[in-house]
Amino acid sequence: MKSTMHHDEQSSGSLWLDSGTSPDSNGHAWPWSGLLTDPVECHSISTRKDWRAALQRVRKDYSRGMGEAGHPRWVAYISYEAGSFCEASVGEAVHGETFEALPRALFWRFADTAQAQPVPPETFDVPKARASTHPSAEEHAQRIERCRAHIGAGDIYQANLSRRIELDFERDLSAFELTRSLQKREQHSYAAWLNLGYGFEIVSLTPECLLKGALGQEKVSSFPIKGTAAPGSKDLCADPKEQAEHTMIVDLVRNDLGRVSKSGRVWVDPLIGARDMRTLRHLESAVHGELREDCDVLDALEALLPGGSITGAPKIRSTEIIADLEMCQRGPYTGALMTIDAAGNVVVSLLIRTLVKHGDDAWLDVGGGIVWDSDPAREVEETRRKAMAHLEGIVEQIP
Repeated sequence: MKSTMHHDEQSSGSLWLDSGTSPDSNGHAWPWSGLLTDPVECHSISTRKDWRAALQRVRKDYSRGMGEAGHPRWVAYISYEAGSFCEASVGEAVHGETFEALPRALFWRFADTAQAQPVPPETFDVPKARASTHPSAEEHAQRIERCRAHIGAGDIYQANLSRRIELDFERDLSAFELTRSLQKREQHSYAAWLNLGYGFEIVSLTPECLLKGALGQEKVSSFPIKGTAAPGSKDLCADPKEQAEHTMIVDLVRNDLGRVSKSGRVWVDPLIGARDMRTLRHLESAVHGELREDCDVLDALEALLPGGSITGAPKIRSTEIIADLEMCQRGPYTGALMTIDAAGNVVVSLLIRTLVKHGDDAWLDVGGGIVWDSDPAREVEETRRKAMAHLEGIVEQIP
């Protein structure tokens, strides 16, 4: 595990978080908000040995003492492919030139005196962009049919397939300004801008919390989202296809948390509730577990990665099919962003609705769960709807 120190506000680890102003029954929010810079440690993770060492570094840090809730201490970027550190059998695409220079995970430690600067969301003059897609709508529909063939053959019950929206901006883009502008409009619970270093920045307006818990506490929770419709849709909760798709993922998350929880101490409450955003309505459930005495919240993180809602059921076979059909590495998309405050409170977002900027290039991956009843044309349209929730006012249309 490579460790370095940074003292530049534009360095790897610079981070802005905002949880919006919309009330939320599940208490969705980051443990702090604002702009954070100048981490005192950076650990780049490229192997399973590195990953284990980073988790132990975090545990050792908190064993020496905790501080006040809401004060920043640790932040971690975890790519989708880093899931192989936790579950060695998951499938992985072999083509990954875009992310060759980027470590699979990065852990940053901030000084005990670090305080996030109160920088609010703000509307900026964001440049317009032209969107192109890879694969095309027609090719994505064909991949969906191939996925349905796997389902028909009994290989899987569901897989989350994505496609990439590539963006050609008319002038230089500030990823930080874009994040604040989008959050001013959208008010998501887990908005984040993060400078990964290595030329990469992410703009994340994800609604999904992969994990919530605390070091030294037994209870952990995960909030899978699966099922999408227009905002305020009255049909979503009653749609048999959406219900089946969602229930499969809830069962998968229950099984994942069951690996680290006491026998009989995993429960769902609530099951299949509606979660409303400005442009979309989702189905969300809350899955809770009571950890075994030999496990902590970081063990729960490993049990959950890669996330069930962005892989499928059963998870391992679904990841193999995803790798075969998508044929490129996801990198930040469907990875995770972990925050831990000084009191050991852990909040991990799932990096969907996340734009990646790399030099002059920018792209947004969007996907959805494919089940036997999926209609390819409807699924392609869902990728457009999800992308436009992020890109409204920036692009005219998604091919």
